[in-house]
Amino acid sequence: MSSSLADASSALRRALTESLSAIPADAVIWVAFSGGLDSTLLLTLAATDPALQPRLRALHINHQLSPNAGDWQAHCESVCSALEVPLTVNRVRIRKKKLGVEAAAREERYRVFRDTIASDDVLLTGHHADDQAETLLLRLMRGSGLAGLGAMVPVRPLSSEAGETRQVLRPWLAVPRTELETVAEGMGLAWIHDESNDDQSYERNWMRHEILPRLTGRHPALVATLGRTAARLQADYQLLTELLKPQLESMLCEEQWPLTGRWSLDLGALRQAPDNVRVHALRYWLQRNKLGWPEGEKVGHWFEQSLSAGRDRHPRCDLGQVVLQRFRDKLYVWYLHKPSPQALLQCQQGWSGAQLDVLPTVMNILAGAQVVAAGELTSVATGKVALRSRPGQPSRDLKDIWQHHGVPVWLRRSWPVVVFEGRPVAVCGLMNDYFLNCELVHVSALSWHD
Repeated sequence: MSSSLADASSALRRALTESLSAIPADAVIWVAFSGGLDSTLLLTLAATDPALQPRLRALHINHQLSPNAGDWQAHCESVCSALEVPLTVNRVRIRKKKLGVEAAAREERYRVFRDTIASDDVLLTGHHADDQAETLLLRLMRGSGLAGLGAMVPVRPLSSEAGETRQVLRPWLAVPRTELETVAEGMGLAWIHDESNDDQSYERNWMRHEILPRLTGRHPALVATLGRTAARLQADYQLLTELLKPQLESMLCEEQWPLTGRWSLDLGALRQAPDNVRVHALRYWLQRNKLGWPEGEKVGHWFEQSLSAGRDRHPRCDLGQVVLQRFRDKLYVWYLHKPSPQALLQCQQGWSGAQLDVLPTVMNILAGAQVVAAGELTSVATGKVALRSRPGQPSRDLKDIWQHHGVPVWLRRSWPVVVFEGRPVAVCGLMNDYFLNCELVHVSALSWHD
């Protein structure tokens, strides 16, 4: 190996090692392995590092879009066998054609990543400086703002779910593709060529094959320049966020509803802010709930609807397993689970003092009582589930209880209700005292969290 090639290889290894320096020593390191140039070189350099090899895993996703997909999978299996790296293969089928093939395939890939990679582990991708330049130009064409023009970041959470501990690392985001190709050829590596990458009906391929070569022909250092531009835009956006932080924080409200994001966004405060601050507040709210800004105009349209809708309207925006929804005069994040009432009960922070073991005591007093989801009660549709709080006081319908306590609409059907002898006697966590068979039964309010 020539000295220049050895230097280039060493630089790539250093970038890889530096990107992994902050991860836990026992974290599993996954490589998104397509079998192409970038991922082949990334996997090879990682596998030949004695400090990384024992923790290394490869993940290949067979999209089944090409007649060559089976051969590509076999190639990846052969490479991993030679490198002694365990390989996980996942075959997927792209069905969401309305998204476009590129977007649908990306969505499927990240679904597989989320389903495969365990907590605290990391995913390495081979994105390079040319990819970054393409992303910046494409987002510029789509009219992205300051945050979007920052393009890809070197480190980001794997998913937008609350409490996400897995990370995606892009160690070579500042390295041009030509340098990767030079090192890979010098090492005698073989990689596959996906013929779909030549199809210029896909916008990114058109940018890669038609536009970027023309621009770099006139400005040879353009790829590096655009990389620096993206980094500066990321820094500028971070600075702007810090300067606005006191104002943005004042618009957030901390919530404790189960299966719901920790922070809601106050629309009343938002309406009083200047128009150019509102979008920053929306993005900041998403970030505080550990969510990214999705591609497209979907969130923006929902935001405008939420600002103008009446108080009794609940516009929602579905983003995979996450939902953004207005309720009353706030914006919330919640998660598309269908929990049992027992699962909701497990969302409690805990019981203390006089509240300790209250519900089990009630269940013992009421032999045969059950906890069911409110949506299972046949009278829920009419809202006529009557509960009497104290002797001599009027009963209250479940609908009134929801409204009185401000229970979000997405939790109502799953909310745990105690049923005894075929009728509801308690709504867990919301009403303190319930009268049953001439005896006063006490059910303490529960403390909920997300």
